[in-house]
Amino acid sequence: MLISLILIYLSRHKYFRRILLVALLALCVTLFGCTDDEFEHMRQVETMRTDNFTQFVARSRITPPFGQDRWSASLDTFDFVVAQYLQQVSDSLSAEADTLFAQYAADSIPRPAWQCQLYVTDTVFRADPDYISVRLELYHYRGGAHGTTWYKAFNYDVARAVMLSDEDWLNPAGSAAVDALADARFDGDTACFNLRPTLRDASCLNFTRNDVILSYDRYILGPYACGAAEVAIPQRSLKEVMRLK
Repeated sequence: MLISLILIYLSRHKYFRRILLVALLALCVTLFGCTDDEFEHMRQVETMRTDNFTQFVARSRITPPFGQDRWSASLDTFDFVVAQYLQQVSDSLSAEADTLFAQYAADSIPRPAWQCQLYVTDTVFRADPDYISVRLELYHYRGGAHGTTWYKAFNYDVARAVMLSDEDWLNPAGSAAVDALADARFDGDTACFNLRPTLRDASCLNFTRNDVILSYDRYILGPYACGAAEVAIPQRSLKEVMRLK
């Protein structure tokens, strides 16, 4: 009651009325998700270990702002597709590890103790009521000097609740324009990388609100030591190629 009287009193003064309005708007955005601009996303960590295989997954869970549950079903569909892909990869690599160590157990060659490993992280390039664009980075080790890293893109139409192929949002007929822009914007170490980036050679494609992201696994543009590569091309330069609404 006292708080209500204080607010009524302050609201009668122009200066305090403005402060009160700003505070209420901020509270509305915080508590009730009054903006549709962005979805929330937070990484969650999952681990799994067997005798022969270790798995570490740090993956973002995308959720709507508080009070905007109308997007929940579509986001659940997206999460299910990504989780299903990771489960298939995990099952395959775990079975491969069991087979590999069963073969080692059958011979008499001494080997140091080690395990096959899978490490997964992700990058959320875009997550809003129109589209989601996420890139998984997966690292698999099965012995030797180093493991293998690869990328996997998940591009998603939120309103229609469907995954997008590259051709759904980027016209392949415009590959020459993409290649020219990728080459111009590539800032990789030219003393190490011996190939130039092209649309055809990209390991996966993603997008932000403003850019198209071309990602290249190790070995695609140069030796392993060069590392992976990434090129960002402004969408304003690809107006004739983009198919996003």
